[in-house]
Amino acid sequence: MGRASKDKRDIYYRRAKETGYRARSAFKLLQIDRSFDLLRDCKRVVDLCAAPGGWTEVIVERMREEEDKRINAMKEQNESMDQTVPCKQQPQSQIGSDTMPASVISPTSIASSASSSIVPPSSCRIVAVDLQAMAPLPGVVFIKGDLTRASTARAIQKALSGDNVLENKEEQAASSTLPASSSPSPSTSSAVTPSSLADLVVCDGAPDVIGLPDHDERIQFELLLSALNLSLHLLRPRGSFVAKIFRGQHSRCVLALMQKYFDRVTMSKPKACRNSSIEAFVVCQGFKGWSEEERGRSMEEDPVRVEEVDINAMKPVPFVSCWDEEELDSDQSYPLTYTFSARAYRAGVRPPAAVTMNPTLPSTSPSSSSTSPSPPSSSSLAYQSLAPAVLPIDPPYKRSLQMKKQNKFRNQ
Repeated sequence: MGRASKDKRDIYYRRAKETGYRARSAFKLLQIDRSFDLLRDCKRVVDLCAAPGGWTEVIVERMREEEDKRINAMKEQNESMDQTVPCKQQPQSQIGSDTMPASVISPTSIASSASSSIVPPSSCRIVAVDLQAMAPLPGVVFIKGDLTRASTARAIQKALSGDNVLENKEEQAASSTLPASSSPSPSTSSAVTPSSLADLVVCDGAPDVIGLPDHDERIQFELLLSALNLSLHLLRPRGSFVAKIFRGQHSRCVLALMQKYFDRVTMSKPKACRNSSIEAFVVCQGFKGWSEEERGRSMEEDPVRVEEVDINAMKPVPFVSCWDEEELDSDQSYPLTYTFSARAYRAGVRPPAAVTMNPTLPSTSPSSSSTSPSPPSSSSLAYQSLAPAVLPIDPPYKRSLQMKKQNKFRNQ
């Protein structure tokens, strides 16, 4: 199967490359956040099973966008107050020069800059965790560790509290990988402070499926339980948890367990998910916290158990489709010259890379027009297959590819 065939059959795979996202799964989180508004007012976010970093990129952009909205609102409020007091009014050239810090990036500059220049606000903490290596992102602390280990939870809490986070963003991008073994001993990390708890924990992890639904769903069920167990030790009260789930015979068990710890549990299916896929996403909001008898329980020695909940007492779980009529259909094949709608063309805060990379397209710089740029026409869009934004660093199949190139499989 060539690149053109895959670009034609998977529109979100093509959009991920054109917009610069590392994975097509980024659009799933964008659509979930559009429906549930999870990333608003979030200061500390943990991304489990983060590699290659598609969800982490969305988290960084949304937190940067929310911070810029807050700063711009404060700036407009200060300007309106200055206009009501003529004696304190500053010259137009000086307005905003002292009130806005130098590190603030306006939404306009974000939309016209490269993805690598988008950094989260200095007051926010984003921690990414995965067993596989992940290319660094500015402002993101990456921990290479196992989410089933208590040492990983302690390393995450240490990163959320501000330890091991460098002030210099360039130094942080170069040395933002922390091993889980660098976490302190349990005796020195027993005190959990509010600064070490997360507002949101997301998990887009899935096992390597083999095509047997019962087997794949069971392995995903165990992975989801491990992510839930870790999130219960990381979330602040009223926090949120989002995770991938394979709908099957174990779905009711894990949903009943989530209702025990969260006020609202919702099943959702973004439009970026294929209809034939059994995957969905469970959105848990309003973390209740631990009960009195559960306080102080160990993550490894005494994890949460499905046997502790009564499935018969489970409340109905609503199902929400995170899409609208303007979203693209992941099961539909689109022509290679397909032009996105205005809303789909400006997904997230990224500009489409094809606009600047393809010399045959018209200019869409902000100075050329005061209105929003419209998508190019089919006649001016010369198709070109783009490479992924970030190639895998050290994939588990790397040795297999090397052996295939050396014809070792044929010899054996």
